[in-house]
Amino acid sequence: MQPLLDVARTFLLTAREEIEQGFQVNDYVKVRDGAEKAWNAIVQATDHAMRVRGRTPLPGRESHRDRREFFEGIGRSDLARDFTYFAERLHGDVFYAGERLPLTRCAGTSRRCVTASVRSRTGDTADMAPGAH
Repeated sequence: MQPLLDVARTFLLTAREEIEQGFQVNDYVKVRDGAEKAWNAIVQATDHAMRVRGRTPLPGRESHRDRREFFEGIGRSDLARDFTYFAERLHGDVFYAGERLPLTRCAGTSRRCVTASVRSRTGDTADMAPGAH
């Protein structure tokens, strides 16, 4: 089986490509699909971090809360807050509801914001230690 961190990186690469292509040709279906893949990259990277620490996320409806509580439990409320934000924006608002990518979350274009945030979560999980910001 492919390691979760590799899966996360693959999702991120594909997300960036789809979002960029979607903006270039004004195809918002591609942008929405890219947003969903970016969200999946975050989930896979989080699951990797949990497994490294001997935890497996709960299945189903409890999974989002379990992942958020994991971040809070390791002293990373910033990642818990970002996880919740991206669950709502990428997975809910952009992919399901078709809303535009948010422009106010961070500096630069929204697509740069999304890919930078996802990329930061698919790196070495050592940066998820308490106090490592």
